[in-house]
Amino acid sequence: MSLPTNRKKPRGAAQGFEETVRAYDRELHGFLLRRLQGQEESPEDVRQEIYLRMLRFSDADLVREPRAYLYRVARNVLHDKLLLVQRKRATADEEAAENEEPGEDEVARADNQRDLRRIVDRLPSLYRAVLILRIREGMSYGEIAKELTLSVHTVKKYLHLALVQCRLIGLGLK
Repeated sequence: MSLPTNRKKPRGAAQGFEETVRAYDRELHGFLLRRLQGQEESPEDVRQEIYLRMLRFSDADLVREPRAYLYRVARNVLHDKLLLVQRKRATADEEAAENEEPGEDEVARADNQRDLRRIVDRLPSLYRAVLILRIREGMSYGEIAKELTLSVHTVKKYLHLALVQCRLIGLGLK
């Protein structure tokens, strides 16, 4: 959509956006060409969206600087287009990741979880309970003490001993 270019600057916002668009059409086109380099969007499509957004604003008299307003609308349209492209890429990446075979990191993470489960299963039951309530459930020492009817001192001691035994088992020393 190309409007006739008029080099005369608009005298005020009261004359409307149409005159602003005509006055800055060529300048805006160059701005869009620079910003859209390597993008799928054409400057003409983006320019049309800018003009439509400007026309939706019904109170042109409130705009003191029509040129500044035109460029603000242009930046907003470009930003919206960029967000849309990023969302499409993210969606495509998520779909590709769902269809992929598990990677080395995922296999290693699964192995680590199995090893950790094996280590924790070898702990005495109270040590295991304290460790699980503290780490997985995020409970405080007082909450664990109340849950297991132990003293806070005993909970701290069992947690310490559980961690020491986990290290020893993990190192193959126990």
